[in-house]
Amino acid sequence: MTSLPDKWIGGRVTTTRYQEFWERQDIKFRNFWIGLIGAGAVLGGVLYYLTIK
Repeated sequence: MTSLPDKWIGGRVTTTRYQEFWERQDIKFRNFWIGLIGAGAVLGGVLYYLTIK
């Protein structure tokens, strides 16, 4: 997910700063969701295992 196009060379300093910021936010957000889904899968698996047993 690129927030700003690379074509905007005019405001390159601000563009790169914005891109870095958004990439950082995007990585945080993605890691959060991956962690959440992983935790949900583990929890679901444990509950499923306990209910079957």
